[in-house]
Amino acid sequence: MVANTGDDTEVYGVHVAPDPDLITYWLADEIDERGYGLRGDTFQVMAALDGAGRETWFRLGDRDLAMCLLRTELLRSGHRLTDAHAAVVEAMGVNARVLPMSDEPVATWVGVAGTLLPFQRYMIVEGAPEPIDAVELRGIEAARPTDDVLATVTASAVTLWDFPRMTRLGDIGTFERLDNEPLVAFSDDGSVLATVDRDEVTLWNVSDRTPITSFTEDGALTGIAIAPDNRTVAVAVDDPADNDRVTVWDATEHVRFATLPLSSTMPGTVAFDANGTRIAAADGDMVRFWDLDPNRVTTRICATLDRSLTREQWAEFVSEQPYRATCA
Repeated sequence: MVANTGDDTEVYGVHVAPDPDLITYWLADEIDERGYGLRGDTFQVMAALDGAGRETWFRLGDRDLAMCLLRTELLRSGHRLTDAHAAVVEAMGVNARVLPMSDEPVATWVGVAGTLLPFQRYMIVEGAPEPIDAVELRGIEAARPTDDVLATVTASAVTLWDFPRMTRLGDIGTFERLDNEPLVAFSDDGSVLATVDRDEVTLWNVSDRTPITSFTEDGALTGIAIAPDNRTVAVAVDDPADNDRVTVWDATEHVRFATLPLSSTMPGTVAFDANGTRIAAADGDMVRFWDLDPNRVTTRICATLDRSLTREQWAEFVSEQPYRATCA
């Protein structure tokens, strides 16, 4: 994970990195109920500084301060911020990488009523007053992403987590370039994961993180779902030729057996019902439903029309299913 360092500050002689620490404490399942700091932390150092008449508006708990000391010691001995914060991550027992956005310092200053204030003082001491006149990111011109960050961004993977234990289980796949937001979907039993990389859909065995099968679909994929049988997959497709649709695949056999038209230029999410025989899909400002059970479909057609569909009507409305007389 890549963390903002524009809020970093120096206080009590240590380098404080609020956002990298916040992410690390969440991953360690140690975050305080306030949403920052460490759960159950004590404040003896702050009490001692209060007693000495020193300012303590930036309240750091004792354990929190210890993590800052660890990072500061490494920085002063010549280590990069990336490596110094990695020591904090390790000390917190987190099995993941939390990367500062840059090793070069960036400081956020906020202008209010004609006065520029460091971000933390603006937030904590002044109470974040409005309106804001200006925001300066000092040092941003010289800052650049580290090689660690660039490698993370250009070789994305899907990371699996055991959230009750906050344990990182491992990565699935390596995606060199994602044109849109990454799409993933679990099967109902959690044993299969579907991922989208550009126009390719891949099903993965979650237990050993190996690929099961894959197929490609033309167009930008905007939604994906796996049916309870763990092999039927529905994808919503944003087609530049205005052929927006939901396609339904037997992923194991690489067979597309249904194409369901959408009217919107903004297709969205797609989902199966609990039996895997009905599909719902977002279509602009509405939700469309389709029945995939051929027996139910033909029964409803016959009841509505009181006759069988022609082959041309079948091809238009029932799509890839083999033709049969609906009222036979």
